[in-house]
Formats: sequence, C-alpha cells, structure tokens
Amino acid sequence: MQVELASFELSNSNSIQLDTIRGAPYTSTNTTITVNPTNGYTDDITLSATINPFVAGIIYNFSDSVLSLSEYSIGSTMSITSPTPITGSYIITVRGDGVDGTIRTVNIPLTTGKISPKFEEF
Repeated sequence: MQVELASFELSNSNSIQLDTIRGAPYTSTNTTITVNPTNGYTDDITLSATINPFVAGIIYNFSDSVLSLSEYSIGSTMSITSPTPITGSYIITVRGDGVDGTIRTVNIPLTTGKISPKFEEF
C-alpha cells in the first residue's frame, strides 16, 4: 500500500509585463499566486521570488507573503518593481515554503517593453 503524503502545488493566473516606457520606478502588471493543496495539506506557506536572468534591485511585491489554509484559493497578488529599465524576457520563480519543509515553485514569464493602456468606459 502506497501512502500519499500531504503536499501542495503553486499556480499563477497569468504572465506579467513590465512597462519600461513610463519612467521609474518600473512596476509590472499583477498575477495571482494560489495554492492547490493535496491529501489534506493545511500548513502556512511563505512566498518569495527570484528573477532569471538576475537583475539587481528588483523588489517583489506580494499582497500577502504568508498564505494560511483559508487564503489558499484567494492567493496573493504579486508584481515586481525595478529601479531601472530592463529589456528582454525573464522568468520569475515564485517559491512556496511550507512550515513542514515542503517546497514548491511556479515559473512566471515576464516580458518587458511598452504596454498599451487599457481604457475603461464608466
């Protein structure tokens, strides 16, 4: 008999873009990081992030950097801020560290350049 251990996976709602035209600080669009628990996982999960290739001075903005069981499906909204313009394509890796030592990651594509404004009619 195989025993399935409690665990989790991370997912994101969409890729993110960084507008490098508007001026500093350069802040990206948002994505939402959610937790998909398996086999009864209930521990708090601490979120952190890195960018590849590396860019100095990047700030990772999480609406909530620790997700409890009740927040798994709501998730945390994440964006990045760069002090300088960057160009090209990058991968943001978001890491979730469970209190029990379980570690999971999700990779999020980041594109840079001019972002067309979205107009809303009121």
